[in-house]
Amino acid sequence: MAMPELFLPIYIGSEIIGEAFVSGELGWNNPVEELAEEAARTFQNGHIACIVNVGSGHPGHLSLANGLADLFPRIALDCERVVERMERRFGKVPGVYQRLSVEQGMQNLNIDLANFHEVTSHAQSYLQGSQVARKIDNLVQDLILRPERIQVDIMSVVVPGPSEVLHPKSCPQPTVHFTGRQMSLETLEEYFDAEDNSCRVGVLYGIGGGGKTQIGLKFIQLCRNRFSEIFFIDASDKLTLEHGLKATVIGASENPSVDDALRILETRRDNWLLFLDNADDNTLNLRPYVSWSHGNVLITTRNHGVCVHAPRCSIWVDRLDLEDARNLLLSGVDIQGCSKAIEKAAEIVHELGYLALAITQARAFLASRMCTLDEYLPIYLQNRKRLLEEQHFQTTDDYTHNVYTTWTISFTKLSPDAQLLLQLLSYMHHEAIPCSLFEDAWNALGREEEDTIPKMVVTFLSNFKNHASAWDVLRFRALIREILSFSLLEFNVLNYSVSLHPLVQQWAQHHSQNDQEIIRMTQTLLSLATPIGRSSQDHAKMFSLLPHVRESMKAGVMLHFNLLPRIGTLYRQVGMFRESLDMDRRALLEMRQQLGSEHPSTLMCMINLVRSYRAIGQLQNALKLSKEVHQLAKQVHGTEHPDSLLITHHLTLVYYDLGQVLTALTLNEEVLELRKRILGEEHPDTLLTMSNLAYAYAVLRLDQKAFSLDEEVLALRKRILGNEHPDTLWTMHNLSCGHYALGRYHDALTLDEEVFPMRKRVLGNEHPDTLWTMNNLARDYSALGRYQDALNLDEEVLKLRKQALGSEHPDTLWTMGNLARHLFALTRHQDALTLDEEVLKLRKRVLGNEHPHTLWTMSTLARDFSALERHEDALAADEGVLALRKRVLGSDHPDTLTSMSNIASDFCALGRCQDALMVDEEVLKLRKRVLGNEHPDTLWSMSSLGHDFSKLGRHEDALKFDEEALKLRKHVLGSEHPDTLWTMSKLAYNFSMLGRHKDALQLDEEALKLRKHVLGSEHPDTLWTMSNLACHLFALTRYQDALTLDEELIELRKRVLGKEHPDALASMNGLARDFSALHRHQDALMLDEEVLGLRKRILGKEHPDTLLTMNNLARDFFALERHQDALNLDEEVFAMRKRVLGNEHPDTLWTMNNLARDFSALFRYEDALILDEQLLKLRNHVLGREHLDTIATMNYLSRDFYSLGRYQDALALDQEVLELTTRILGKEHSETLESMSSLAIDFSALGKYQEALTLDEEVFQLRKRAQGNEHQDTLGAMSNLANDFYGLRRHQDALRLNAEVLTRRKRALGSEHPDTLASMNNLARDFFALGQCQDASMLYEEVIRLRKRVLGNEHPETLISMNNLASCFYGIGRLQDALALGEEVLKLQKQILGPEHPDTLGTMNRLADCFREVGQYQDALTLGVDMLKLKKRILGTKHPETLRTMHNIAYDFHGLGRSYDALRLGVELFKVTKEVLGGECPETLMTMSNLANYFSALGQHRNALTTGEEVLKSTKRALGNNHLVVIRVSDWVERLRAKYEVEANL
Repeated sequence: MAMPELFLPIYIGSEIIGEAFVSGELGWNNPVEELAEEAARTFQNGHIACIVNVGSGHPGHLSLANGLADLFPRIALDCERVVERMERRFGKVPGVYQRLSVEQGMQNLNIDLANFHEVTSHAQSYLQGSQVARKIDNLVQDLILRPERIQVDIMSVVVPGPSEVLHPKSCPQPTVHFTGRQMSLETLEEYFDAEDNSCRVGVLYGIGGGGKTQIGLKFIQLCRNRFSEIFFIDASDKLTLEHGLKATVIGASENPSVDDALRILETRRDNWLLFLDNADDNTLNLRPYVSWSHGNVLITTRNHGVCVHAPRCSIWVDRLDLEDARNLLLSGVDIQGCSKAIEKAAEIVHELGYLALAITQARAFLASRMCTLDEYLPIYLQNRKRLLEEQHFQTTDDYTHNVYTTWTISFTKLSPDAQLLLQLLSYMHHEAIPCSLFEDAWNALGREEEDTIPKMVVTFLSNFKNHASAWDVLRFRALIREILSFSLLEFNVLNYSVSLHPLVQQWAQHHSQNDQEIIRMTQTLLSLATPIGRSSQDHAKMFSLLPHVRESMKAGVMLHFNLLPRIGTLYRQVGMFRESLDMDRRALLEMRQQLGSEHPSTLMCMINLVRSYRAIGQLQNALKLSKEVHQLAKQVHGTEHPDSLLITHHLTLVYYDLGQVLTALTLNEEVLELRKRILGEEHPDTLLTMSNLAYAYAVLRLDQKAFSLDEEVLALRKRILGNEHPDTLWTMHNLSCGHYALGRYHDALTLDEEVFPMRKRVLGNEHPDTLWTMNNLARDYSALGRYQDALNLDEEVLKLRKQALGSEHPDTLWTMGNLARHLFALTRHQDALTLDEEVLKLRKRVLGNEHPHTLWTMSTLARDFSALERHEDALAADEGVLALRKRVLGSDHPDTLTSMSNIASDFCALGRCQDALMVDEEVLKLRKRVLGNEHPDTLWSMSSLGHDFSKLGRHEDALKFDEEALKLRKHVLGSEHPDTLWTMSKLAYNFSMLGRHKDALQLDEEALKLRKHVLGSEHPDTLWTMSNLACHLFALTRYQDALTLDEELIELRKRVLGKEHPDALASMNGLARDFSALHRHQDALMLDEEVLGLRKRILGKEHPDTLLTMNNLARDFFALERHQDALNLDEEVFAMRKRVLGNEHPDTLWTMNNLARDFSALFRYEDALILDEQLLKLRNHVLGREHLDTIATMNYLSRDFYSLGRYQDALALDQEVLELTTRILGKEHSETLESMSSLAIDFSALGKYQEALTLDEEVFQLRKRAQGNEHQDTLGAMSNLANDFYGLRRHQDALRLNAEVLTRRKRALGSEHPDTLASMNNLARDFFALGQCQDASMLYEEVIRLRKRVLGNEHPETLISMNNLASCFYGIGRLQDALALGEEVLKLQKQILGPEHPDTLGTMNRLADCFREVGQYQDALTLGVDMLKLKKRILGTKHPETLRTMHNIAYDFHGLGRSYDALRLGVELFKVTKEVLGGECPETLMTMSNLANYFSALGQHRNALTTGEEVLKSTKRALGNNHLVVIRVSDWVERLRAKYEVEANL
C-alpha cells in the first residue's frame, strides 16, 4: 500500500528499530512488484496463500489536453500497468493475485485529506457490492484452507512488458440489473444454435445507450456452454480492434500480426465466438473480421450499415418495453414510502423514452438517495440537460459515457449539412417525419416572394439541387444515411420517413447554437410543404405534417406573415379550429399592418378568418367580418370580379349557418347569375354555385327542386370533369342525400353503393370523402331498419377516422355521434348515453361550449335521457340548449325552434301536457312565419300539436291537425314518403281513440301496404304498423285475428331485431293481451312473467317498461281472480312509479286506478272510493276535467258508489259522465256508449227499468250501426237489453234476445268461451222465469259441466252456476236438492272465497230462502242474522244488500209469529230504504207491502190498508195502470180492504 495521506503507515520490524513504510506517490504508487521480489528474497522456500492489492481505481484517460505538467504526474500515479503485469504473471494460478480497487468515483480526486470523506463514501459503496463481498469471502477461505498455495520464490520471475506479450481481454459479465429483452435473446439463441458448421454473424444495432452490449453479454452468460472460447474485443476503431485480435494468439510468436491472428482463428475447428463490441466507426470495413468458414461473430454497433454482414440476424435494439423499463429503474432502488411506485416509475421511464442508458443513470441517481421516487420526475423536468450529462461513478457495468456524451461524440463526426438537418428535425415531432416535406418545400420556393423565405432555408435546400435544377433525391438520402450510420435516426423505407428518439430530440435542441434561427427555418419548411389542394394525396400530407407543425410552434410562431395562412388552412382542414382561428387572426393583424386593409391578400386572409369563425361556431363574428370584407371587395374589385363573387359566396354560407336561408338563397341566385354571365355556365365555380343553390333548396325542404338542380349539376360535371372526378362524386353524394330527403331510401342506398367503390379507387380508403360515403351508407342502412349493419359500418368508419384524422377531429366526433344514434335505434339507450356524454366532453374541449355541434350533442343527450325515462334530466338539458341557441343562433333559428319542440316533448313525457301544448303552438306559429306553411318542420309541429291534443284527450282536435298534416305531406312529400306514412298511422291512432276502429283499421292497412312497398316487409316501421293493426283488430274484438297477427309479428321482430329487443318484448305483451281477451289468462300470465324477467335483466327493475309489465302481470292476476296477488303487485308498482316518475305522472295515476279496482274486487269498497276520489282530484288538476282519463275515473267512482249501494250518487255522476263523453267524443263513441250502459244499470238498481230499457235500446242500435251485429260490444248491449226485459218481467223478450246472443257468441267465440257460458246461464235464468224449469235445470247442468272442464270444479264462475241450479231446484219444488246443493256451494265458497265474499253472501241468502220455503224459519233467521252482521261491516248499514237482508229477517220474524218484531224492523227498514233508494223504488214499495202485511197480521187493518193504497199509487205511477204488477198489487189491496171492512163492521 502507498499514499500516506490516505492510509496509515505500516511498521516493519521490531517496535524499537522498526521502520514505517511510507513510500511515495510518484513512480511507486503501487509497489506490489517490489513487495513480491522482497518477499521472495526474504522467505526463500516459503509459501503464500495470496497477494491482496488494494487500489483506488482507474486514472481515466491520459491526454495532452491539460499540458505536460498534468500528464507526467498522472503517468507516475498510474497503478494499473502494474496490475496488468501481476495478472499476467499469476494468470495460470487463479486466486493468487487479488486486486481490490474502488473502480469508480476516485479517478479525479486530488490527493488531499480534504477529500477524505469522498474517499470513504466511494470505498464503502464499493465494499457493499455483492461481487466484492464474495471476493473478500473467497480471500478469507484461501487464507484458512490454502495457506501454502504457491512457493514464494516464483514471485521474483520477471514479467515481459506489454510490447512483447499480448493477452485477450476477458469477457465481462452483464450488469446485475439486466432485465427484459427476451425477444432479442431468443432470436440470438435460436440463430446461434444452428447445427451447420458455417460461420454465423449476428448484429445488434441501434442508438447509443440502448443496451446493445448488455444484450450481447447476457446472451453469452446464458449460452456460454455452447462456445469453446469467447473472444471479447473492443472494435471502436481499427487499431483497438486489431490489438484485441492479436491478443488471441498469445504464445504463438513474440510479435504476432493481425494476419497471424486471423489465420489461427480460421484454422481452429472448435465453436468459438468473436464478440466485436462498439463497432461504430463508419469508416471501418468489418468484412476481413467476419468472413470465416466457421465460427461465430456477434457485433454491436450504432452503424446500421453493418447489418449488411448479417442478413439473417440483424436485431434493432430500440427502447425497452414498459414493464422491462420499469423493472430496470426500480432494481436496487428503495421505494419504501412511495405508495404508487409502479405508476411513478411508469411516468419516469416514459419521460426518458424507455432508453436503457437514461434509465440506468436515473436509477443510479435514485440509488444515491439524492431524492425519492416521487421527487425525481419534477427534478428531471427542470434539470433535464444537467442530469443526462452527469457521470455516475458507482455503476454496475463497464460503460463510461453518460447519455449526452454518447450522442455528442457521434454528432461531432457528422458533416455540417447532416448536423443542420438533424437539428431541423429535432424541432419537429420525433416520430414519422416525412422526408418528402423537404422536396415539397423546395418545389414551393418558386411560388413565394423572395423576402418571405429566410436565406438559410434557400441555402440549405439549394444543396440538393441537381444539374437540372431539380430535387436531387440521392444527395438528400445520402445525408439521411450519414445520420443513420450513427443510429441517431430511425428510417422507415416504406413510408419514406424518419424518427428520432425523444431524448435524441431533446439533446439536439440543447446542442443547437442558434435555436431561434433553426426554429424559424423549421416552421418555414413546414409551411412551404403544406399543400393547398384537396386531393387525397394533399389530405394525407396535411395529416402527416400536422404533428410536426404543432411541435415546431411550441417555441412560438416565427413565420413570415405571408406564410401564416398556409398553417391556418392546415389547422382548419384537419379540424383544429381553435388553432386555425388563432393563426388566421395573427395573419390578418400582421397583413393589415404590413399591406393595408384593402390589399387582395388581406381580403383573402379575412375570408380565411370567416372560415375559421364558421368552423368554431362563432357565427355572429363570421357574419360581421363577411359583411365587412364583402363591402371592401366591392370597393376594391367591383361587384363582378371573381374574388368579389367568391367573397359573396362565403357570405351566403354564413347566412345558411345562421338559418337565414331565404337571404342566403337570394344572394346565391345573384352569384349564380353573375358567374354564368362572367365565367360561363360550365365553369367549375358556376357549377359550385349551382350546387350551393341546391343545398339552399334542400335546407328549405324544397327537396324535389334541390334534387333536380343536383341532377343538372351532375350531368354537366360528368361531361366537363369526367365520371370519377372528386367534384362529380360529390354531386352524386348530394343526389343520394336528395333521395334520402325524399324518402327514397333504396335509391339513396343504390347511389351510395355506386359512389363508394369509385371514391375508394380514386381517393383511397381513408380519404374523408370516402369516409363520408361510408357514413351515408350507414345512414341508408339505418333508414331501412338495418341498424346493426349501420352500427358495424360506422364502427369501421370511426376506426378509420381515428387512424386518419385523430380521436378529436370533428369528423371523428360526428361519427361517434352517429354510432350513438345507431345504438339508440337498437334501444341500447344506456350505451348511447355513455357515448354521447363522451362526444359532448370532446366537443366542448375541441369546439367550445357554444358551437352548434356541441349544442346538437347536448340535444341528443337529452333524447337519451328521455329514452331512459329520465325526463327531468332531459328537460334540464333541453332548456340549457334552448338558452344557448337563443343567444348564439337567435330566437328564430330552425335549431332554436327544434329545441323548443324538444322541450314540449319533455313536458308531455312529464305529464305536463297543457304546457307542451302551449309550447308547440308557439313553435308552429314561428315555423310558419320563418319556414313557411308547407315546410316539413312546420308539418312536424302540426303533428306534435295533434299528439298534445291526444294526450289531453282532445282527440277530435288531434284528428283535425293530423288530417291537415296528412293532406299537406301528401302534397309536399308524396304519398309514399315515410313522413306521410307516419302521419297516416298517427291519424289511424286518433280514429281508434275516437272509437272509429274500422276507419283506423282501414287506414293502417293502407299504411302497411305502402310501407312494405317502400321500406320492405321486415323494416321496423313496417312491423310497427302490423302491431297497430293487431290493436285495431283487438278493439274490434277480432281477438283471434289479433292473436294470429301478433304471433307472426313476434317471430319477425325476434329474427330482425333480436329476441330481447324492446319491440319484441312489446309484441309479447300484445300477445299476452290477446290471450287475456280470449280468456286464456294462464297463458297471458306465463308470457307476462317471461317478459318481466327479460325486462328486469335488460332494463332494470325500475324502468318504466318493466313497471308496465308488472302492471300487466297484476291484471293477469286480477283476471284469474287472484285479487290479493294483484293488489300486492300493484302496490309495489305504485311505490316505484311514485319514486321514479313522481306522484302526478299519468302512469302513476293509472296505478292508483288499478289499486282501486283491486280494493273493489276484494270488497274494500270504501278504500276503493277514497282512492278514486283522490285520483279524480289529481287528474282534474293534472289533466283537466274533460280528459278521457279523468272521465274514466269519474266512471269508476260511480261504480264505487254503486257497489256501496249509493245508487243516486252513482246515477248523478254517470249522468255527468255521459254529458261529457257525448260532448267530447260524440254520441256514437264507444266510451259514450259505455257511459249510457252504466247509466242504465243505475236506473235498474233504482227500479227504473223502463228508463234503463230505453237507454240500452239506444246503445244497442248505435253499436249495431257503428260496430256491426257480430261485434262483442254489440252482443254485450243485447245482453244488457235482455237484463232490462228480465227486470220488467218481459221474460219472453229476454229469452229471445239471450238465445240470439248465445248463438252469435258460439259462432264468434266458441262453445266454451266464458262469455258464451254467461249467455247460456242467462238463457237458463229466462227459462226458469217462464216456468220452463226442466229446460232451465238442463241448461244450468250443461253450464256447470262446461265450466268445471274449462275453469275447474272450484272456480267462482262454476260455483255461481251450481248456485243457479240450486235456485232452479228451489223453483220446481226440489227443496231438499236445493238445500243440499246450496250447502255444498256455501261450504266451497267459504273455503275458496271467504265468508265475506259477495258470492258467499249470495249463497247464504238463497239457502235462507230454501229454509223459509220448507218452513224452517229459525234456520233462515239464524243465517240472516249472520249475513246482516257481515253486510253491515262490509257494505255499511244503508247498503241495499244490507237492507234486503233486514227485509228477510223481518219476514222470518213474521213466519215465526213474532209479528211485533217484524213490524218494528219493517218500520225501521222502510225509513232507511226510502232515504237511500227513494219512495218509488221497487225495493221501497216491497218494504211497504211487507209492512202492510205485518199490520194486517197484528190486526191493524186500517194501517195495513193505508199502506197498501200508498204502494198501489206509487206502482201505478211507475209502471202504468195496465201492468201485470199493478194488477196484482190492486188485488192485494182489495184483500186488505176487505179485511179492514170486516174489522170495521165488527
